[in-house]
Amino acid sequence: MKKTIGTLLLASVLTLVCTAALAFEPGRRTVKLLGDTLNSDKHPVHLVLEQTIDKKEVLKAEVYNALPEAEKRITNRAEYNEYQGIYAERNTSFDGEGKVIKDVIRFVKGGRYYMIDHKNQTSDSLPEILGMSCSYAETFKPFFIHNPLLNQQRKAAGKAPLDTTPKMGYDEETGCDYDLLTTDAGFQIKVLFKKDTDEWVGIKRRGFPMQKAIAVSQEVDVEAAFALPPADYKHVPDNLMRNYANRTVLMRKK
Repeated sequence: MKKTIGTLLLASVLTLVCTAALAFEPGRRTVKLLGDTLNSDKHPVHLVLEQTIDKKEVLKAEVYNALPEAEKRITNRAEYNEYQGIYAERNTSFDGEGKVIKDVIRFVKGGRYYMIDHKNQTSDSLPEILGMSCSYAETFKPFFIHNPLLNQQRKAAGKAPLDTTPKMGYDEETGCDYDLLTTDAGFQIKVLFKKDTDEWVGIKRRGFPMQKAIAVSQEVDVEAAFALPPADYKHVPDNLMRNYANRTVLMRKK
């Protein structure tokens, strides 16, 4: 991850807009967050993000009202544990009554990539393939590493170039400051901070509620985070994981 973070930060410095009059420059708080707080090259990272989605935002009123209370809302919890170059991601979902409807953890250990489904008591593993596991900070790479040729191609095709320079502003809905980041494909994300500070609050994608950072620390329970599946868990192939591995292997053979 060291080379990735280093490249990310260098690209960030080159793309940031320097405005001395502002307390914070666009993107600067995010660079500090990724290069320090969430940089597991420097220290262990324990991170928990939580998001509650109310289905009334996507369903017609009559359909939504007909749902049982437990099905009207879903809370997604993503937990990241990063330690000495290995990363575990656990995704847990709860219904509106707090019942667990999904509990899956994925990580690399001892040269193998594991998927463990604690709700259904199943597991799968296969040899590790580069790119199957990465730190949370590395998922921001597309927002900072840009290819200038793509905008030239857009211009040649008669399309307006995309402005991928970090922006900043105030989000009325959450009451937070934000850094607005944009990928070469036009995908955007708001990195939210407590107003007038560099205290990270969470992230927000267009069309979705805020994903709140409810725990950020340097304390990682290694034994729990990277625990192998219990012996009584049934082996069930994870088709999503295996399809990704097969595509990756085929691409490298070309």
